[in-house]
Amino acid sequence: MKLSKLTRLAATVLVTLLLVLGGGVYFNSQVVDSLEESYEQRREYVRLGQQMANASDYLTRQARLFVSTGDQEHLQNYWREVNEVRRREQAVSKLREDGISEQELNYLEQAKKESDALVETEVQSMRLVLEAQDVPESEMPKPVANAPLSEANQSLSADEKRAEARRLMFGEAYGEAKSQIIEPTEAFREAIVARANEEVASNRFWGRAATWAMGGIFLLLGAGISVVLYIIRNQVTRPLQAVAQQLGSGDDENTEVTATGAHEITEVTEAFNERRRQVNEAMDALEEEKGRVKEAVRESEQQKERLEESVDTMLGAMDRFADGDLTVRLPAGREGAIGRLFEGFNRAVQNIQRIVQRVQEATDSTASTASQISASSDQMAASVEEQSAQAEEVAAAVEQLNQTISENAQSVQQTAEVAETGSQQATRGGEVVREATGKMERITIDRLGTYGDKIGEVVGRIDEIAEQTNLLALNAAIEAARAGEEGKGFAVVAEEVRELAEEADAATGEIEEMMEEVREEIGAAVETARQSSQEVEEGLQLAEEAEAALEQIEEAIGTARERAEEIAAASEEQSATSEQIARSVQSMSTAARESAAGVTEVSDAAKDLDTLVDKLEDSVQAFQLEGGAGMEATASGSFSDTDSEGEPLSESEAEEAVQVEGDGQPAPLRSPS
Repeated sequence: MKLSKLTRLAATVLVTLLLVLGGGVYFNSQVVDSLEESYEQRREYVRLGQQMANASDYLTRQARLFVSTGDQEHLQNYWREVNEVRRREQAVSKLREDGISEQELNYLEQAKKESDALVETEVQSMRLVLEAQDVPESEMPKPVANAPLSEANQSLSADEKRAEARRLMFGEAYGEAKSQIIEPTEAFREAIVARANEEVASNRFWGRAATWAMGGIFLLLGAGISVVLYIIRNQVTRPLQAVAQQLGSGDDENTEVTATGAHEITEVTEAFNERRRQVNEAMDALEEEKGRVKEAVRESEQQKERLEESVDTMLGAMDRFADGDLTVRLPAGREGAIGRLFEGFNRAVQNIQRIVQRVQEATDSTASTASQISASSDQMAASVEEQSAQAEEVAAAVEQLNQTISENAQSVQQTAEVAETGSQQATRGGEVVREATGKMERITIDRLGTYGDKIGEVVGRIDEIAEQTNLLALNAAIEAARAGEEGKGFAVVAEEVRELAEEADAATGEIEEMMEEVREEIGAAVETARQSSQEVEEGLQLAEEAEAALEQIEEAIGTARERAEEIAAASEEQSATSEQIARSVQSMSTAARESAAGVTEVSDAAKDLDTLVDKLEDSVQAFQLEGGAGMEATASGSFSDTDSEGEPLSESEAEEAVQVEGDGQPAPLRSPS
């Protein structure tokens, strides 16, 4: 029998029994719940029946207390129970909802009829008491006010009405009516309790039945489990024990294992036997592989020793290399990765050696260049400072020239004013000469001579200013030539000033010649006028000549005034030009100061570069190269075309070498590949 079939059968039986057991448990729980509900319902019926009896007794007690005491509180309690609390009606409604039988409803209807008759008696007694208390109908409860009294009761006195009320409430008739209400109520209570007891008994029966059923199910479940365990023991456990015993007692690893029982167990034993054969074959192959592994381990140990030797050699070389020895070399001729590693190390050291040599030569060249830059910067700074001082001197000279030109303009203006005055006086002299027939002794020719002398003095001053302007223009041209490229514009301005000064000098010469002629004519006129006092006739003739001379003087003065105006205009141009020269010189001075500051910064940077180069040389000297104890640049400042071992460099290595140009500056270095 297959184990899978046995397992399915056992599982089916167990599941069926478990389902039956679950159904029994569920049914038992339902029976228990029904029994609890029956007990609860019986308690509820008893409570509701008691509530109905209590409600009736409560109304009777309140009515009797009111009739006996006349206290309105008992009356209010009575009608509150009837109209608001309504315990009897609530109990009846609850019972109707629970589904009471028709007979039980008849009990309730009979009790209600008897209760209504009893209520009429209670209302009659309440009406008697209230009328005895003279309570108007409007203040009476509505049912009491609506209850009419008989004519006999209405004719009674107050005390008689109270006595009649007590008789009605405490008499035998009321007691019999009360008993008639209690009888159907008690019958109803007994009926519902009996019905509840029947339900309890029924639920108890089904509960006991469920309990017995659960016991039977447990017995069946135990029997099924026993059968399953028995089958498993015979078909699974015992065959497995037999297999285990065979495996434990077998001395030969090739012993075959046999078993009976479930089909799966026999398949397992056959698979086990097959796996054992495969394991034996694998063990044989493993022994062979073990021998090969031992041989490989031995070869690995030898390679490890060779590798440790090579590593020690390389570590020693790297220690020397770390100490700055660039002459270290590893032995060549090794095979494999170690040989390639040694060759790569040797190439790297050679490349670093060449790089350090290039750095040394570049450092030497940089140091020389830095020294030249520093010296040139110092010399340039001195030249710029001197140029700045000269520019300031030129600015001062131009300022003085500007002041002189201003004075020249003022003098020319004064000359023009004097010429204008002379012209006016000459005109007036003409008029006087025309009137000189009887007044020759009072003519003003002497004043003309005086004005002529003043004009001569002004022309002399203009001539001196023109010479001084020409001299300042010459000095400005010299300073502009010394200023170099920045003084070209200043030289052009100085040339224009010099030309204006020459024009002013030429104009002044012409004015002097004219004024000399004027002086001569004025002197002749004066001399003639003086002689006119002796000979009137001659005076008249000379007066005519003087008039003509005065006209010539007026023309000469007009010409002098025009020349003076031209000189004033030229002076204004000279003033504007000198101001432009002053601004240019000021700009030159500012640029010179800025150039001096820049040159000073360049000089400081060159000195810092020189210091850094010295430090770099000290660092590079720590390396030891082949052919010497330290790093030294070649005398020519360039590299040879051979490496440190005397072998020619390849094209790529030659391109990487440092090239020194004709100006002493090294070409940029490229890192080796």
